[in-house]
Amino acid sequence: MHRLSEEAIQQFLGSSLDPLCLATMDGRFAWVSPAWTTLLGFSAEELLSIPYLDLVHPDDLDRTVEAMGVLRQGESVRHFVNRYRHKDGSWRWLEWMSRPLGE
Repeated sequence: MHRLSEEAIQQFLGSSLDPLCLATMDGRFAWVSPAWTTLLGFSAEELLSIPYLDLVHPDDLDRTVEAMGVLRQGESVRHFVNRYRHKDGSWRWLEWMSRPLGE
């Protein structure tokens, strides 16, 4: 079996047109693909430095926190739609799915 290098995996994930990320249970991005920067206008460093809930539209915040609770319980979120703030102040609709990867 051929194993891919970490660099090859990063290159593969980074080439996705879909915004991929790893997020912590305390509400921060741990890694974002380049598609996030295209989608929201923030640099990767900016996205990693602020809680992602700060980017969620106020009308979607309660539902987003509920979805985070589902993930904390070890369950997957299969279909979720909410809005994230672009750096220019406009809003972008995102449809996403997520699953917990452990601690």
